[in-house]
Amino acid sequence: LQEAFVTSVPHELRTPLTCIKTSVDLLADTSATLSEEQGELVRTMGHHVGRLESLVTDLLEITKLEAGQVTLSPQHTDLRLLVDRVVDSLHPLTTRKDQAVYLHSPNALPLVEIDRRRIEQVLTNILSNAIKFTPKGGRIDIQLSATAGGLQVCIQDNGPGIAASDQEHLFDKFYVVTDGRGLSGMGLGLSIARQLVELHGGRIWVESEPDRGSTFCFTLPLTARPSLGSAERSQAA
Repeated sequence: LQEAFVTSVPHELRTPLTCIKTSVDLLADTSATLSEEQGELVRTMGHHVGRLESLVTDLLEITKLEAGQVTLSPQHTDLRLLVDRVVDSLHPLTTRKDQAVYLHSPNALPLVEIDRRRIEQVLTNILSNAIKFTPKGGRIDIQLSATAGGLQVCIQDNGPGIAASDQEHLFDKFYVVTDGRGLSGMGLGLSIARQLVELHGGRIWVESEPDRGSTFCFTLPLTARPSLGSAERSQAA
């Protein structure tokens, strides 16, 4: 039942959601004629439509991943530039919470052969979580380093940390952890990140202790070595 739900519902949601988003965008274009209160209502609607759009996108993505329908398009990439781009795209969120993001990287790193859009998605999912759970005025550190035959990315926050019992299931689909303040999601972001990293032939993990923050790390081989998707694994078996 869950599989049938995840497969069908996102497609049913996409059409009305697109209509709502178009209407909100048209309203936003008339902001000069709106009162301050009306303008704030339009901005609030736009924010929540964006959240809904992200949820629907995640549902569609997890469906494709589990059906083995995601094909990578690897390109030689400067991972540091890709991380910079993701940090810049999330700058409004860190500014709103007065958070500082620091990137630590050697002066020279080899290029890595990856699907840029997919790894950008992995970075966005992990960094968005770090921003969400890091307190106002907090700090997030991103460390890039070379490993044997690959590169490693670690994103460290000074949020509430994660209990060992939760860490065991953190990358499972629909598994949600809150910090007691109602901060949660649908439990798909990290599951998608894990599957995309593994599809590249890398691995992902978390290191955390309660009240001492969390560090999410993943590795990527320098040369694309994609693992078999779920459908291909079934065929191979």
